[in-house]
Amino acid sequence: MANNYVDNKTYWDDLSDLDYISAFVKAWLAFNAWYRSHYNLSTDREILDQIKFVPNPIKNRAETMLKTSGSDKQKRFKPDQDALELRSEIALLHDRLEKHPLTPFDKKRSTYKKITMTNVFLKRRTPAVQSTSYSGLTYEVIPILSGTQIQRITVKVSRANGSQVRFLHTQTKFDENDLTSQPNFATSLNPNQIGRLLALYREINP
Repeated sequence: MANNYVDNKTYWDDLSDLDYISAFVKAWLAFNAWYRSHYNLSTDREILDQIKFVPNPIKNRAETMLKTSGSDKQKRFKPDQDALELRSEIALLHDRLEKHPLTPFDKKRSTYKKITMTNVFLKRRTPAVQSTSYSGLTYEVIPILSGTQIQRITVKVSRANGSQVRFLHTQTKFDENDLTSQPNFATSLNPNQIGRLLALYREINP
C-alpha cells in the first residue's frame, strides 16, 4: 500500500527550501511602485541614482538606522530595534561574503572580480592627488588623467625633506594588487607605513 507521506519525501524536501527569490521580488515590486510614484524620470537607473545621492524618505531612514550612537548636534541618538537588527544582518552578510565570496566574471576586464562589502561601487569619480606627511615621511599618490580617465599613477614615499625616497612605483591603472606585489613594497615600509600608504592610495579608486 502506497504511503503518500513517505513516497513524496522529495516533494516535501523541496518545499522546505527558503524561497528567497519570491521574497525579494515582492519587496522589489513594492519599492519600485514607491519610487515610480515619487520620481518623474524615464529610467530606473536615473531614479536609483537620485535615491542614492539626494535626500529622500528611504535614504534618510537608512542613514538614521546605520548611524552610530553618540552626539548628533544637541541630541543623543540611540538606535531602535529595527536599526540593531539591520546592522546585525549587514554584519552577517559581510562575514559570509568574506568567507564565501561571489566572483562574477567581468567581461570588460576579462577577469573574475570578488564582491565584498569593503569595496562597493557607488559611482565613478575623478581621482585627485593625495598627499600626507607623518613621522618624518611624506606619502604621495599622484594620478595623471586624460579627461576623467587615469593614464598613470605615481606612488611615492619619501623623507619629508625630500632627501631620500623610500618607495616609488608607477602604474598605468588603479591596481592595489600590482602595488603591493612590488618586490620592495614590504621591505621598504613597515606595517604601519604600509597601512597609511594603502589608505591614501584607496582614496583615488575611481
